[in-house]
Amino acid sequence: MREILLDTLCGETRTAVYEDGVLCEYTQEICGRESLVGNLYVGRVCNLLPGMNAAFVDIGQEKNAFLQAGDVARELQGDRALTERLGKSGIREMARPGNEILVQVVKEPGGTKGPRVTASPTLPGKYAVLLPTLRYIGVSRKITEEEVRAQLREAAEGLMAEKGMGMILRTAAGEASFEEIREDYLLLAEKWAEIARKAACLKAPALLRAGGNPAERAVRDLMDETAVIFTDDPGIYQALLQAGAPRERTQLRQGEIPLFDARGVDGDYEKAAARRVWLKSGGNIIVDRTEAMTVIDVNTGKYVGKRQPEETNLRTNCEAAVEIARQLRLRDVGGMVIVDFIDLEKEISREKLEACLKEALARDRQPVTIVGMTGLGLMEMTRKRTRRGMDAGHACPLCGGTGFVEDAGITARKILRQIRRRQMANPDQAYLVRAAAPVTGALVGIGAPKGAKIHAEIASEMGSAWEIETLGLSETPGDWKWVREY
Repeated sequence: MREILLDTLCGETRTAVYEDGVLCEYTQEICGRESLVGNLYVGRVCNLLPGMNAAFVDIGQEKNAFLQAGDVARELQGDRALTERLGKSGIREMARPGNEILVQVVKEPGGTKGPRVTASPTLPGKYAVLLPTLRYIGVSRKITEEEVRAQLREAAEGLMAEKGMGMILRTAAGEASFEEIREDYLLLAEKWAEIARKAACLKAPALLRAGGNPAERAVRDLMDETAVIFTDDPGIYQALLQAGAPRERTQLRQGEIPLFDARGVDGDYEKAAARRVWLKSGGNIIVDRTEAMTVIDVNTGKYVGKRQPEETNLRTNCEAAVEIARQLRLRDVGGMVIVDFIDLEKEISREKLEACLKEALARDRQPVTIVGMTGLGLMEMTRKRTRRGMDAGHACPLCGGTGFVEDAGITARKILRQIRRRQMANPDQAYLVRAAAPVTGALVGIGAPKGAKIHAEIASEMGSAWEIETLGLSETPGDWKWVREY
């Protein structure tokens, strides 16, 4: 059973998704910093990059968007032939600098990069995703029965012949009637016609259509046949109903304790998203994110088993695989993922582990590709990410993002070496060193080069940084610590 919780406070809307009582997804959106994914823009091509078969497009954001020729939304990437055909498109055939072009954001900006956009937009509905610029029919991979897939494809081909626009049938279409699918498709076609009319009147760069608010996305992307939505905000409750949430499965909870506090969402998230996550058996996984990839290490921890080591390792690995699948969703991990599972000697054990991992990843709404085991026994995976993960942020001012702070004594000696170089050029000059308490303490403890005049001032706000300032002849040290001569 899936439970979806929505909470709002001071312009921030949070969404938490529980599956069988376990927190699996957690997102937050702040007013003024809404997600760009799904937004449609009339953009202006700034410049072409023929060597990369791409272009930069001005969509009115701080950084220009990146458009790769033939770039398609994630829903189409399951069709290799179509993706390859579109990928062969030349950027010079699509646009010229100064041209206005309709694009859709498929990936949030991050780091030094702007948003990524596609020239093949999609319009999601309840049962179908409209493909206005492509004559293509797709069926969700989660619909596995061949007979159902064939029936859906046949129905979709008739609708495409009627309107000339392709579609991808979503998982919910597997339980819907033809009339429900047709009504959803025609509604999307009407919306696209309205969007096209509006686009013709706008001057680039301009926002054409927003991708939806958290309530709309919760209903569109998270609701299934058993999901129940809870909120304690009347405004969100009405927005959910307007977005099409079933009234009988949408509940407004109001009481003395906020909904997220009553459910313990914050505690669940902090516990689940820690660097070390404990498994029920006593084992644990350690999650580390780097610039290039996310690395996950699996350990037996406190679990030693009662039988053969191979069985103990397999059981711990399978339990870790389920948790890793949850962690990818919870943290919205993207890009390369390397998992160091506990070594398994038997091939059949490795096959069981991979099958367990695939089954656990089947619930993920984002495409995950298991590449397989490397020669060193590491599991390689890739996962598509569209928004910034919860672990995204600024580098720590103390460590610069490395996770380590240089020893205060080493930093102090670097300062003394620099002062020695200055002293050789000007022997009578006095210096003021501003640094954090551990560094100034180390300076006082070590002492100064012979003949040097150094004063140390504590500046806690500088973190791991430091600075050397020259003092004039009339300046006095006051209460500053004088670094004694070594």
